[in-house]
Amino acid sequence: LSKTADLSVSVLSLDGKVLLQIPQKTVNEGKYEQNINIDNLADGSYLVAVKVDGTTYTKTLVKQN
Repeated sequence: LSKTADLSVSVLSLDGKVLLQIPQKTVNEGKYEQNINIDNLADGSYLVAVKVDGTTYTKTLVKQN
């Protein structure tokens, strides 16, 4: 992050249902890492949405054992 920001992370099904959510928190500038336990999710594709100061960035996550 280039500056201090409000950040939240969500894992969603492909139809948009929120399955896991890390509540919003204020994080300092610099590198930010967040571990998310997805052990209870079935194998498949999901969306990971990272919201930073009101802007949402979405990536696809594929879980397979």
